[in-house]
Amino acid sequence: MEGAEFTKEKLTQWMTENKSSIKNLGYDKVKSFFPSDNTINRMNFTDKFISKFQVDSSYYNKIFK
Repeated sequence: MEGAEFTKEKLTQWMTENKSSIKNLGYDKVKSFFPSDNTINRMNFTDKFISKFQVDSSYYNKIFK
């Protein structure tokens, strides 16, 4: 991704526009990324997943830096 200028903002925009892709990952897969987060449930896992990247840059940095 180096040089692609795929910023955190662009990632979260893409994720927001493509929630169905995150939903297709499924609750269990998303929960496996954040096992200690007790606020993630089957009703909100797509929004919580996106929120993790919007709020905390460290998740973006772990993947793209």
